[in-house]
Amino acid sequence: MLLIPRATRRAVRDAVAARGLPPEIAELIARVVRRTHLRHAEQVDIAAELSSHFAEGLARGTDAAALVRDFGEVRASARRLRQGAIAKRSPADRAMRLALRGVGAFMVALAFAYVLSAIWLSTRTPTISFDAIADAQAKMPVPGPEGSAVVTYLRALAGPDGSESLTKGDAEKEWVAALTLLPRVSFDPVAEARVRRWLEANKDRLAALRELGDQPVLGVPLVLPDTDEMRRLLRLLGISHVEYAERWSTYAGAAPAGSAKGMNPPSLALVMASPLLNVELPCLTMIRNAAQCMSVDAAIAARDGDAARFMRCIRAMDSMSGHAREPIFIVGALVSSAVRVTLASTIVSAIENHGAAFSDVQLEELHSVLASTDDGICRGLEGERLMFHDVIQRCYTDNGAGSGVAIAGALEALYATEGSWGRGDGDDAASSPDLLGLAVGPLVSFGTASRREVQQSVDRMYDALVAACQSGSFEDARTAALAYDRELTSIDRLRNPVQAVLMPAIGNVILQRWQLRRACEIAQAAIGIELFRRARGRFPESLDELRAFVGSELGSWLEGVAPWQYAIVDGRPLIWDPGNDRFDDAARLSESPRITDLDLVPGGDGIRLLVMDIPWASLADRDFMGRREGLAEGISPDPRESLITVAGWNAADWPGVARPIQGDNALVWWGSGATGPHRLTRARTDAPAAGP
Repeated sequence: MLLIPRATRRAVRDAVAARGLPPEIAELIARVVRRTHLRHAEQVDIAAELSSHFAEGLARGTDAAALVRDFGEVRASARRLRQGAIAKRSPADRAMRLALRGVGAFMVALAFAYVLSAIWLSTRTPTISFDAIADAQAKMPVPGPEGSAVVTYLRALAGPDGSESLTKGDAEKEWVAALTLLPRVSFDPVAEARVRRWLEANKDRLAALRELGDQPVLGVPLVLPDTDEMRRLLRLLGISHVEYAERWSTYAGAAPAGSAKGMNPPSLALVMASPLLNVELPCLTMIRNAAQCMSVDAAIAARDGDAARFMRCIRAMDSMSGHAREPIFIVGALVSSAVRVTLASTIVSAIENHGAAFSDVQLEELHSVLASTDDGICRGLEGERLMFHDVIQRCYTDNGAGSGVAIAGALEALYATEGSWGRGDGDDAASSPDLLGLAVGPLVSFGTASRREVQQSVDRMYDALVAACQSGSFEDARTAALAYDRELTSIDRLRNPVQAVLMPAIGNVILQRWQLRRACEIAQAAIGIELFRRARGRFPESLDELRAFVGSELGSWLEGVAPWQYAIVDGRPLIWDPGNDRFDDAARLSESPRITDLDLVPGGDGIRLLVMDIPWASLADRDFMGRREGLAEGISPDPRESLITVAGWNAADWPGVARPIQGDNALVWWGSGATGPHRLTRARTDAPAAGP
């Protein structure tokens, strides 16, 4: 009833006071009762019994001092009284008491074991069973007798002070202008003059870049050695050699190859994070910029009828594509794919406008370049898998045999590293385990999935992506991409924190392979039209006739996405697809107020823009902006003007250019006047409606 100790003491005093006992006896009774540690009612009963005992002694004439002296030792008396009171309890009550004592002892033992395990886990280190950097480096090509392409890039791009001087710094304005104005050179003398001035000012550098066609291997290791050549490369890329050396020397000291036991790392996050996460790939930007420079050079070479120079530019761009995918990472594969798309689009505009300048042998070589297998995306997936396996091995105490546990400090460092990426202070993250991390360590270690479970889950998801990437069906690949992204969102963050934190959302990346295939098949279609014209003295009458002549089902896999259409417009072939809105405007441009007032040059005419990429919106099966309108009568494409692909461009990066969401995509437009890979067209209101 009353379980508050103070209330119990008050009840005991009241029971003693009722007998009117002397103070020394009352104090003795209170001490004895308090030491019994019995229940409230039991203490009150014992107090009453003791009070009665002492009252009888006083009644017999014994003085209080003698009664206190004869009573005995307080602790022993309290123990006897306690035992007697407990013996009076029911069997069920005694059984419950024993059970509670057992539970209490178990909880104490469990707490002790938890503290010991927390201390033990705080001293655990990962079992590093393989060197991720060495394994990744072993999968990269080695330069042959022709040497590394790095020397050529340095000669072509480096200025007197060693920094990049072709597309960076003061040269950037002219370089961007050349790219932006390139599509208009066929009908804008001012634009053409400016592009040619840039080419003339950099003719020696561009000539050096053309030599890259003879150097298929870039030869830049993942971790740059301290050589003069690599120092020059760092300077070219705008990286401090001192900071780079300090970064990798610190990391190397924190995470040596082999077992990690005995380490005293300056940064726990550096130890736990894969070294592949710390690899910098600034060469990719250099390669992409160099490829765009080659596309400008190639476009003007085709316009001038210099087929030999054009072919050297294409060979160089082909080599650049290989250079970009040397590091086995998805980002390199994406840059490589982008370079090849640029290469293919450059070929399209050259053939549809200057096809007669190329010999049959040169056309066959271009076809061979386009047909070469590009396995960059699948290879990039394997590199991402390797990085993930390295992260996993740094988060567990075993080698995957299943006998170890997750290292709480590793997971803490992983989360800290994840958060620091957004702040840019990864080297300072999680320098040592804190008290909270120590306290929850056993829960984290024994509550998360084992290393074997995590590796099997990661491998299964990457195997599915690789299979989808290698699939011969775009629809199958798209279905697999959506399934991957759905599974990614369902990973249990508490049970499998490593995979939940680091597994990338790259389902859509595998579709880049199909974008590249589409670009290459468009270029093969342009070459096929030119070869057909030479062999038959006319253009193909239909897409089926062109496919039969080429011996390839060009674009057939797009039938369910964006089927190709073919027509002869003003005596010239035009291949198009319905575009992102999936509404076939019969190759006419849609009328959109968002893009009617744009210019590429001051004082230029209003333009319409076309997109030439796979309609990625189809992944969500939705129409852009919910609009599916066609084109007003009297508006048609003008084959005398050029086209521009703007897929992936942002208005902020390219002033005056917006990404459209409407309109058909002109794939091959004979005699369009297009120059280079970027294609622009102006709509004419005075032209008759075109279409099949």
